[in-house]
Amino acid sequence: MSAASPIRVVVVDDSPICSELLRLIVEHEGDAAVVGVANEGERGLEAVKRLRPDLVLLDLRMPGMDGLTLVERIMSEAPTPILVVTADPAGASREGVFEAVRRGALDVARKPDANDPHAAAALRRRVTELARVPVVRHLARRPEAPRAMAPPIAAASRSVGRITAVGIAASAGGPSAVAAVLSSLPASFPVPIALVQHLPAGFAASFATFLESRTALRPRVVSGPVFAGPGEVLLAETDAHLVLRADGRFDAATGEPVDGHRPSATVLFRSLADTLGARALGVILSGMGRDGVDGLAAMRARGARTIAQDRETSAVFGMPKAALESGAASEAMRPSDITQTMLALAGGAGGARKDEVWS
Repeated sequence: MSAASPIRVVVVDDSPICSELLRLIVEHEGDAAVVGVANEGERGLEAVKRLRPDLVLLDLRMPGMDGLTLVERIMSEAPTPILVVTADPAGASREGVFEAVRRGALDVARKPDANDPHAAAALRRRVTELARVPVVRHLARRPEAPRAMAPPIAAASRSVGRITAVGIAASAGGPSAVAAVLSSLPASFPVPIALVQHLPAGFAASFATFLESRTALRPRVVSGPVFAGPGEVLLAETDAHLVLRADGRFDAATGEPVDGHRPSATVLFRSLADTLGARALGVILSGMGRDGVDGLAAMRARGARTIAQDRETSAVFGMPKAALESGAASEAMRPSDITQTMLALAGGAGGARKDEVWS
């Protein structure tokens, strides 16, 4: 796709009304064109193979081949950036949208209402951003064993308990990376994990449910001051910053967006730097842009260990690359090595009590 060429989009949606709405939104500025529309999975796969678009807009609910299977088939047979769109983040497919990202889709978005120009503009920006992301072929997955059959990695016996909290940032491609990092941690992981994952409005609770199905940890969305205990994963509420306060409670905070984001990972990381210093670990996973980089630099300046996901395993190497090139992240790791580092730094099973995070 040259800089002057319009972005070529294929829409896969079983509703003709929704398909037409998406076409109008995509083509509104003249810099993108819908080159194909399909109302079922098989036709969607054929259109992607034949037309080779720059991006696929996909609604998971459709007759015939289901959306999750279609994501797998596209990513193994004709790798293309996929943006999952849904009108109902709290509906029956709420966990499915994040499973789609885990299987190779780049991101999720809320399908705009016909009378919401701000949401339509946000979707157009996302289309423009994701259409330029290089993607790699995903081999067809083998049937997955139940999570209970895969025992968590045990913490190293020589761990010394150097940290009392972990901060993680992720954006496009992040749900897959987050699940990969957290899935091998035991329920007894000694410290809380604070997570900023960029999500559309209304998706935070669904993402917590998705993580609960993929890990032994206990995710919850923070909407007010809370003490966090071992093995808890705290997620930012929609349109609020997640911070660690001086009294040791995590909280949802108001404030202006930072680098265009609320929640912003930079806000979270700065609060960890101010409150815990070297007793926190900062991690940036797959994502577009540079959110979290300045906050991660503040953590490193206070003596904290800072890590970015490596290029080879990142679906989108924007945020990790920015963190590494700026020096905010001291090293790059694949998700499995990030997990092992978290275990080694968090120490033994005792961990921090809910009221000891800041002590």
